[in-house]
Amino acid sequence: MAKNNVWFVTGASKGFGLLLVQELLNQGKKVVASSRNIEAIRNLNTKFEGQYLPLEMQVTDPKDVEKGIARAIEFFGEVDVLVNNAGYGLFGTMEELSMEEIQNMFDVNVFGVMHVSKAILPHFRAKKNGTILNIASVAGSYTAASLGLYSATKAAVIQFSEAQKLEVEEFGIRVTAVCPGGFRTDFLDNSSMQTAQNPIEDYTLVRNTIARYSSLNKMQGGDPDKFPKFIMDLVELESLPSRIYVGSDALRMMDKRLTEIAASIENHKELSKSTDFEA
Repeated sequence: MAKNNVWFVTGASKGFGLLLVQELLNQGKKVVASSRNIEAIRNLNTKFEGQYLPLEMQVTDPKDVEKGIARAIEFFGEVDVLVNNAGYGLFGTMEELSMEEIQNMFDVNVFGVMHVSKAILPHFRAKKNGTILNIASVAGSYTAASLGLYSATKAAVIQFSEAQKLEVEEFGIRVTAVCPGGFRTDFLDNSSMQTAQNPIEDYTLVRNTIARYSSLNKMQGGDPDKFPKFIMDLVELESLPSRIYVGSDALRMMDKRLTEIAASIENHKELSKSTDFEA
């Protein structure tokens, strides 16, 4: 088992990231916390000086990421656990979301995770251990109207995490995709919940769906204060799953989705096999 003493957490200024950083520090772990806005995370430094390194880092800038990882290793000597938490949600349809809006979300949610992972891997490979937790979402496996593009980013994170897990196991590196359901964070607050800049009112189902999401704010079933312990318990497992769904609602959604997939496969089995060569 790796000792899991030094953690690097991206997207640490609020939500899961900030809660995790605070709990790690309280448990005596050494923590590197990154955010686009260092002022949001700097204040912890006075209480945990020498144990805590706040970094202003843009996950969308590979050079900035390389500098951040190098600074973390220089400061603490090594990193044991990387938590790729930086990301955000964007609600809207394919037609109404601009390509700039879509690209920006992919840059953070997908390519940002890749930049940080690629930057840490040489360090983990050299020391023959390390853990990467990529924060995805149950939305990466179960989507809905208005969530398609966000779900696409989280599906990408799940899939490349599962492949990466296989690629780096020989070096003692562990990778998993963490897929939370609904938690009472600020994800659905007006400050975090982004919607299409130019909505098309014809999409009444989508407008109603987004309004329903907004009405669920602070009513989700997941307790965010329990998430840090979940993450710390997960890292201590001897063998990590390639993906893990978090929360009873996420498990219910996956039960439903797996049932739907199984039924669809069965109902269309003969059509699916019709492309095979004749025996």
